[in-house]
Amino acid sequence: MNLLTIDPYEALRPLMNRYGATCSPRDFYWAVNQAYHTVEAHQYDELHEAMFVGLEPVWHFLLSQAATPPGPKLRVLDVGAGTGLVGGFVEMHLASRVGSMTMLDPCEAMLGQCRRRAELFSFSCDFRHGDILELGPHEQFDLITVNSVLHHVVELPAFFARVRTLLAPQGWLLTAQDPRAQAASDSCLQARRKQWRQRHRQLARVLWSRCRQVMRRLLGPPHLSPLALETSHQLLQQQTIRQPMTMSSIYAVTDFHVPGQPGGLGKGLDLEAMAGWLPDCVLADARTYQFHGVPWTGLGRGEQELESQWWAARDPHGELFASAWRRDLRP
Repeated sequence: MNLLTIDPYEALRPLMNRYGATCSPRDFYWAVNQAYHTVEAHQYDELHEAMFVGLEPVWHFLLSQAATPPGPKLRVLDVGAGTGLVGGFVEMHLASRVGSMTMLDPCEAMLGQCRRRAELFSFSCDFRHGDILELGPHEQFDLITVNSVLHHVVELPAFFARVRTLLAPQGWLLTAQDPRAQAASDSCLQARRKQWRQRHRQLARVLWSRCRQVMRRLLGPPHLSPLALETSHQLLQQQTIRQPMTMSSIYAVTDFHVPGQPGGLGKGLDLEAMAGWLPDCVLADARTYQFHGVPWTGLGRGEQELESQWWAARDPHGELFASAWRRDLRP
């Protein structure tokens, strides 16, 4: 069999069989994503607060690439805009350079939250419901931002091929908040993660025990998280599945490239593969972060200070990475 012809969505088949899904793997992927992101939209900022707190210096670094040299107002596209997080960072660090910003997301509920946040922005915003493949054939942007999105995208070669057509000459592509493929084999990162677990093990055990007790009282065993229950309810109503999905199974679908998901689907992302998908773009800079393998709010004060020091020193052993690419003018 030619491996190039294998449908990447087929990796979801075992999960589909487990929950009685009979649609195509691609339809299953999109149904689960739509249901989950619709359910979480109204509480997304609260659920992902740990991510937001630690990302400001990352996007300050990325946006500084596009800030120089001064020039015409930028046309910006935010892919997978969600609730408008990157728009907030653009307002904070690049507002004077932005002419307009297009917020693109396949989930209408997320765009609703984004519209509310964008009321505070000083630049004009356009809101598009859909994915990157559905943008107009002649549209181009000077800056494309992609935050916490790449690990959701199943068909990465097609995604980056479309990015290349959307990126204006000398335009910038900025990415962040995606798992680094090399993290699993990074002995330095794994040692730091192990040390963090040892320091926090007792506290984690106490908190987890209390959490389980509360959930059992509220839901009774066996239980599903409220997010899993609401997501499954939508999928059951649509007849996409025949029995409720666990949260870990939902994440296995939505976080397609994140390592550690059930079934071993996720392998992470790496710059070498991205360079192959972006042959007419030059990697201007890249940095790793989340050096303990833990979100910022899960760290003690001393650990946060270490994270800041490692970030300033451009430590290469973070679990996540950010990258800045510029489209080359050469043919």
